Amino acid sequence: MSELSVEVTAFVITNRFGMGITLVLEPEGDCIEIAEGEVCRIIPAMSGAAKVECEMILGSDRSITMFLSMVKEVYVNSIKVR
Repeated sequence: MSELSVEVTAFVITNRFGMGITLVLEPEGDCIEIAEGEVCRIIPAMSGAAKVECEMILGSDRSITMFLSMVKEVYVNSIKVR
């Protein structure tokens, strides 16, 4: 049986909530404001095969908490914010 592989090159969050939201990146604790209609792209800074676990929690306070233990770069509308 052959193995199936998937390559994730970025996590993309497009704000379609109709209002601004806060993206909380864990374990760093960084808070990134994403206005309505903006796109946030999280790009792994690692190379090669590695196991990455990702968990997202939608908060009632218009926040998204993303647990993503890896070195990453974050862009909002193509502008590097982290």
